[in-house]
Amino acid sequence: MNVLRSRRPTTEVSAEFPARSGEDPIESKERHRAVQAALLELSIEYREVVVLRHFTDLSYDDIATTLGIPAKTVKSRLYSARQQLGALLVDWRSSNGV
Repeated sequence: MNVLRSRRPTTEVSAEFPARSGEDPIESKERHRAVQAALLELSIEYREVVVLRHFTDLSYDDIATTLGIPAKTVKSRLYSARQQLGALLVDWRSSNGV
């Protein structure tokens, strides 16, 4: 396990959406805008856990401490938020042929 763990890449991951190889930069910006718009449609409770988890890379326990809620509530809100984001973005994906 330690050998496998030591082989993990250590490069930082950008908060920006990386362009896929051969992908149009305009499409990448459109995807970024669509995700941002979908995030703004979420309730504040869902939006804050998504932002803290995926954009600031906090652990479930850190998010729970920050928001003053149980870690199980964090997990539940993240699940529901991801489901809602998927539903909000399905139209964008189908209209862009993704």
